[in-house]
Amino acid sequence: MMDHVAEALARRPERMRAQANRSAYISLLVAPVQDIEDALQQLLTQRSLDTAIGAQLDMLGALVGQVRISSDDGVQRRYVRARIAANRSRGTVEDLIRISPLVVDDVAASYVVERWAVASVIVRVEDVAVADEVATILAEYLRVAVGAGVRVILESSSAVPLGTFRGASPCTFLNGAHAAGVYTLNVDSTTGFAATGALRISTGTTMYEIVSYVGKNATSFTLRSVFPGSPLANNQDDRAAIQFEDNADTTGAATAAFLGGVHAAGSPTLPVDSTTEFPASGTLTLSAGTATAEDVTYTGKGATTFTGVSATVFEQPTNAATSMLSARLTA
Repeated sequence: MMDHVAEALARRPERMRAQANRSAYISLLVAPVQDIEDALQQLLTQRSLDTAIGAQLDMLGALVGQVRISSDDGVQRRYVRARIAANRSRGTVEDLIRISPLVVDDVAASYVVERWAVASVIVRVEDVAVADEVATILAEYLRVAVGAGVRVILESSSAVPLGTFRGASPCTFLNGAHAAGVYTLNVDSTTGFAATGALRISTGTTMYEIVSYVGKNATSFTLRSVFPGSPLANNQDDRAAIQFEDNADTTGAATAAFLGGVHAAGSPTLPVDSTTEFPASGTLTLSAGTATAEDVTYTGKGATTFTGVSATVFEQPTNAATSMLSARLTA
């Protein structure tokens, strides 16, 4: 920025340079010009998104609807830019990909946008871990970017980066809300899904859940969790999106069956729908989807029964949806 007083004094004729009064007069005349330029320069820099800091940056954010969510001005500046991009978005793939890096801020990240079902789109952040709070912010911007009437589902991982997307997979939607702890997912259709496998359940937020299923009919999946001893881990809303997960590691997943009738306490035989995939002997966990669960051992099995069952303490009801037996395989 120019120093107007110094510039004016430098332009004095040689004969006037020694005249202190004239120099003081020139300085007095030019000083207000310097004050005006200083003020204009300050206005220029503090009103620019590139250089604004503190309260001025907050004012710029308020103009586009972005409150301060980071104490770091550099981070907050990126969020303001993302908000501007979201506000100006037409909901195109390019717009969604333009917004995502502003929030994630990791050069190693890859972004995949997949058009899915009717008025739905998946945005997947791959190759990097994304903190939950960052994913929450990104999900908000993406919802603004696509506009009303379009559902956006953000998929990311806060621990293990998602692998490279392998192509389109079958998809469907939950038919009704599902409470944590159930073992049957009611859906619109299971057409296109394999007989067994893994599912990714997304609700359009930062969180998703992967479950394994051991069977299906036209409109439902029979679950087993990827992690032994766990049913559906989270409450899932009606119309939550379900996609076939062809990259899930189901090593160690529990094997599931359902009681075929009321099992009286102390009975040595358990009637079930099927003992397929269970070993010839082992340990079972009986659960009716409540806090009342117990472990029993068995020494043999038929096609639909376990025999030689150790004494049970609780009566177990018939409940095809939630009465699960999960085998913890022994060496």
